This record gives sequence, structure tokens and C-alpha cells, in this order.
Amino acid sequence: DGDNLTYSLSGGDDQNLLTINPTTGNLSFVNAPDFENPADANNDNVFEVEVSVSDGTEVVTQDINVTVTDVNEVEPDEIDLFFGSTENDGLIPGLIAEDELVFTGEGNDSVELGTNNTNNRVYLGSGDDNGIASANGRFFGGDGADELDSSIGDGGNRLYGGAGDDEIVVGSGDRAFGGEGDDTLDASVGNGNNRLYGGVGNDTFFLGNNDNAIAGAGDDILFAQGANSIMTGGAGADQFWIASGEIPADANIISDFEVGIDLLRVNSNLINSFDELTITDSPDQTGAIIAQGDNNLAVLLGIEASAISESNFAFGDSVI
Repeated sequence: DGDNLTYSLSGGDDQNLLTINPTTGNLSFVNAPDFENPADANNDNVFEVEVSVSDGTEVVTQDINVTVTDVNEVEPDEIDLFFGSTENDGLIPGLIAEDELVFTGEGNDSVELGTNNTNNRVYLGSGDDNGIASANGRFFGGDGADELDSSIGDGGNRLYGGAGDDEIVVGSGDRAFGGEGDDTLDASVGNGNNRLYGGVGNDTFFLGNNDNAIAGAGDDILFAQGANSIMTGGAGADQFWIASGEIPADANIISDFEVGIDLLRVNSNLINSFDELTITDSPDQTGAIIAQGDNNLAVLLGIEASAISESNFAFGDSVI
């Protein structure tokens, strides 16, 4: 709230290997790190420090891990730090540049990164938070029902929902991790090559083109809204929508369909009944192909066509 903040290194196994600017909070390495020859205490390229920030009255500490990665994903030599308060904080693109570490703390916080705000690490804390990523960023939702969105970014983001019923929307080449809770993970508005991991809970997935969803434990629902995606339900009674918004241009793959446990769903506005479908073994004998006329809807890996019957389907326009 206008107070001058003072930053210092107050602990950590690698405290002597980094320095911090007491005014700006910028972290710097004493000597430039070498990925091939780790210099940190654990020799794992993760430098562990404790940062303290004081406003002259109160002191807040935060454990920080600075990870050094290889050439394709280099951590910066200098990292800026932002600390939020216990209130509802809002950080907009003009406040955050590149290579920042942001800790919002408690409260229902909002962090929006602009198109040039890349390679940031944002820890959203314990509230119902909102985060918008740019490129090559890492967002950690923490506790609460968080909303994380990288759909307008340039890819390479990692979004972690954490605990709570989170909603995560991705763009291109992103990774999303729902964590605990009944999460929604949406790749349908992106340009493909995303990976979605549900974790624990009854999660809902929306896939576009060339995406990959691993639902995890729980009774999950997976909507194939594009083509050439891979869906893995994991443990639980899962619903696979193989024709939801429109007939896919090419088949999607279901890697672990369990006959008698999982269910194949079809929008009745597209296909009215089981009689409109054909089910055949794939030419390479890797699974059963479900088709409507010349349109292949899905391939069930490891399943023979003779094992699939009308009882494995449900036709309608709502989730059971």
C-alpha cells in the first residue's frame, strides 16, 4: 500500500550462491550456473533459497526454488520478484515483464500477462484466483477454485490447478494439470498439441485437434470436439463423447476403453441411433473402429469389434 519494501536472502541451502537486490527484489547468481556441472547443494540444478520482504513493520518469508534447465529451457540469470498481499490483488501486463517470480498470497487474485510477458512463474496462493498466461509460463493455482487461461498465448505454458474445482483453458502446445478436485480442462479453442492431465476427481475435458487427455482417477467426461486426439480415461466409469458438437474430420483414439464400465456418448442431433453406426476391426488389428458411413469417429485400442454392442452407447444431448 505504498510502503517501501526491503528484500533479503534469509536462508536456504544455496543462499550463498545467489544475491538479491534489496530494493527491487531481483535475484542474481553469484556465478553463472552450468547445467552440466550443478553447483547447488543437492547437485540437482535446483537452487533453494528463502527470501524475506519487509515493509518496516512486518516481515514475510517465501521459500523459492530456482531451477536451472538445459539449452531449450534456460532460466534467466536474474529473476524479479512480486509479492501480493492478503487482499484481492490485481496484476496487469504493464506491471510484469519477462522472467518474473510472482507470489500473490491470500485473497482472490488476478494476474494477466501480456503477449510480451514470457517465461514467468506465477504462484496464485489460496484464493479463487484468475490467471492469464502468455508464453513459456508456469501458473500454479494452489488452493481454491481457480481459472487459468493460456488460449491467447504463444504456447509452451504449464498450468497447474492444484486443489479445488479449477477451470483451465489452453492454446497451442500447452500442458494443463487439474490436480485435486472436479476440474474442467478445455483445449477446444486452441490450435492443438496440448496435453491435459486431470488428476484426482471427476473431471471434464474438451479436446480440439491433435490433443492428448489423460483423465486419471474419477468418473470423468471427455468431449472430442476435433480430430486426431488421444483420450485416456484412467480409473473410474468414464464417458467418451465421440461425436458431440459435430462429426469429427478424422477418428479420435480411446486408449483404455473398459467394456461394461465406460460409456460411449453420441449427440443424438448428429446420430440418432446405434443402427447408423458400423463397428469393425482395424486393418492392423490394433482396435475397433466406430464409423458413421465413411466417417470414422473413434478407434478403441485393444478392443475387438465383437465386444462392442448397443449397450456400450448412449445417445442424447446431455451428460448422464
